[in-house]
Amino acid sequence: MDLELVERILPHCSKTQLIHIEKSTKNRDLSPVTDKLWKSFYEREFGTESTESVSQIMKEWNLKFKWSELYQEKSKRVKGAKKKEDDGKLSRQVRVCKKVSPFSGKKEKWLKKKFVGAIVPTAKHSSCGKR
Repeated sequence: MDLELVERILPHCSKTQLIHIEKSTKNRDLSPVTDKLWKSFYEREFGTESTESVSQIMKEWNLKFKWSELYQEKSKRVKGAKKKEDDGKLSRQVRVCKKVSPFSGKKEKWLKKKFVGAIVPTAKHSSCGKR
Protein backbone atom coordinates (compact mmCIF):
# COMPACT_ATOMS: atom_id res chain seq x y z
CA MET A 1 0.00 0.00 0.00
CA ASP A 2 1.43 3.35 -1.04
CA LEU A 3 1.61 5.68 1.98
CA GLU A 4 1.43 8.82 -0.18
CA LEU A 5 -1.85 7.67 -1.69
CA VAL A 6 -3.25 6.89 1.77
CA GLU A 7 -2.20 10.36 2.98
CA ARG A 8 -4.24 11.92 0.17
CA ILE A 9 -7.34 9.75 0.64
CA LEU A 10 -7.76 9.48 4.43
CA PRO A 11 -8.32 13.20 5.16
CA HIS A 12 -11.64 12.87 3.32
CA CYS A 13 -12.87 10.10 5.62
CA SER A 14 -15.29 10.45 8.50
CA LYS A 15 -14.44 9.16 11.98
CA THR A 16 -16.46 6.00 11.38
CA GLN A 17 -14.75 5.34 8.07
CA LEU A 18 -11.34 5.96 9.62
CA ILE A 19 -12.05 3.44 12.39
CA HIS A 20 -13.16 0.88 9.81
CA ILE A 21 -10.03 1.40 7.70
CA GLU A 22 -7.74 1.08 10.71
CA LYS A 23 -9.43 -2.14 11.82
CA SER A 24 -9.29 -3.54 8.29
CA THR A 25 -5.53 -2.96 8.02
CA LYS A 26 -4.38 -4.58 11.26
CA ASN A 27 -1.24 -5.96 9.65
CA ARG A 28 -0.18 -2.42 8.69
CA ASP A 29 0.24 0.51 11.08
CA LEU A 30 -1.42 3.60 9.60
CA SER A 31 -0.93 5.72 12.71
CA PRO A 32 1.78 7.92 11.11
CA VAL A 33 -0.95 9.12 8.73
CA THR A 34 -4.07 8.77 10.88
CA ASP A 35 -2.59 10.29 14.03
CA LYS A 36 -2.77 13.81 12.54
CA LEU A 37 -6.36 13.20 11.53
CA TRP A 38 -7.39 11.93 14.98
CA LYS A 39 -5.71 14.92 16.59
CA SER A 40 -7.79 17.24 14.41
CA PHE A 41 -10.99 15.29 15.28
CA TYR A 42 -10.04 15.56 18.96
CA GLU A 43 -9.46 19.30 18.65
CA ARG A 44 -12.74 19.89 16.79
CA GLU A 45 -14.79 17.95 19.30
CA PHE A 46 -13.11 18.83 22.61
CA GLY A 47 -11.45 22.16 21.87
CA THR A 48 -7.99 23.56 21.33
CA GLU A 49 -7.36 24.03 25.05
CA SER A 50 -8.00 20.35 25.81
CA THR A 51 -5.83 19.25 22.88
CA GLU A 52 -2.93 21.47 23.96
CA SER A 53 -3.28 20.26 27.53
CA VAL A 54 -3.01 16.62 26.43
CA SER A 55 -0.03 17.41 24.18
CA GLN A 56 1.73 19.22 27.02
CA ILE A 57 1.16 16.35 29.47
CA MET A 58 2.50 13.83 26.97
CA LYS A 59 5.64 15.95 26.47
CA GLU A 60 6.21 16.54 30.19
CA TRP A 61 5.81 12.88 31.11
CA ASN A 62 7.51 11.63 27.94
CA LEU A 63 4.42 9.62 26.95
CA LYS A 64 3.33 8.55 23.50
CA PHE A 65 -0.30 7.71 22.79
CA LYS A 66 -2.18 7.37 19.56
CA TRP A 67 -4.66 10.20 19.11
CA SER A 68 -7.29 7.67 18.05
CA GLU A 69 -7.04 6.03 21.49
CA LEU A 70 -7.14 9.41 23.24
CA TYR A 71 -10.16 10.47 21.19
CA GLN A 72 -12.09 7.27 21.88
CA GLU A 73 -11.33 7.35 25.62
CA LYS A 74 -12.33 11.00 25.93
CA SER A 75 -15.56 10.31 23.99
CA LYS A 76 -16.46 7.50 26.40
CA ARG A 77 -15.86 9.75 29.40
CA VAL A 78 -17.90 12.61 27.94
CA LYS A 79 -20.79 10.26 27.09
CA GLY A 80 -20.67 8.76 30.59
CA ALA A 81 -20.71 12.19 32.22
CA LYS A 82 -23.60 13.29 29.99
CA LYS A 83 -25.59 10.16 30.87
CA LYS A 84 -24.96 10.73 34.57
CA GLU A 85 -26.08 14.35 34.22
CA ASP A 86 -29.24 13.31 32.35
CA ASP A 87 -30.03 10.68 34.98
CA GLY A 88 -29.63 13.33 37.68
CA LYS A 89 -32.04 15.63 35.86
CA LEU A 90 -34.60 12.82 35.59
CA SER A 91 -34.38 12.11 39.31
CA ARG A 92 -35.13 15.77 40.09
CA GLN A 93 -38.18 16.01 37.83
CA VAL A 94 -41.54 16.72 39.38
CA ARG A 95 -43.74 13.68 39.48
CA VAL A 96 -47.50 14.03 39.44
CA CYS A 97 -49.05 12.21 42.39
CA LYS A 98 -52.65 11.76 43.36
CA LYS A 99 -54.03 10.74 46.71
CA VAL A 100 -56.03 7.58 46.74
CA SER A 101 -58.59 6.80 49.39
CA PRO A 102 -57.83 3.63 51.37
CA PHE A 103 -61.32 2.48 50.40
CA SER A 104 -60.38 2.55 46.70
CA GLY A 105 -63.56 3.89 45.14
CA LYS A 106 -66.06 3.02 47.86
CA LYS A 107 -66.70 6.68 48.58
CA GLU A 108 -70.38 6.23 49.48
CA LYS A 109 -69.65 3.61 52.15
CA TRP A 110 -66.84 5.78 53.49
CA LEU A 111 -69.12 8.79 53.81
CA LYS A 112 -71.85 6.71 55.49
CA LYS A 113 -69.37 5.27 58.01
CA LYS A 114 -67.95 8.72 58.73
CA PHE A 115 -71.33 10.29 59.42
CA VAL A 116 -72.74 7.27 61.30
CA GLY A 117 -69.78 7.47 63.70
CA ALA A 118 -67.82 4.41 62.71
CA ILE A 119 -64.07 4.41 63.14
CA VAL A 120 -62.44 5.72 60.03
CA PRO A 121 -58.76 5.10 59.32
CA THR A 122 -56.82 8.37 59.19
CA ALA A 123 -53.90 7.13 57.10
CA LYS A 124 -53.97 8.19 53.49
CA HIS A 125 -52.31 6.15 50.80
CA SER A 126 -50.74 7.79 47.80
CA SER A 127 -49.51 6.49 44.53
CA CYS A 128 -46.97 8.32 42.43
CA GLY A 129 -46.82 7.78 38.72
CA LYS A 130 -43.31 7.70 37.27
CA ARG A 131 -42.65 8.98 33.81
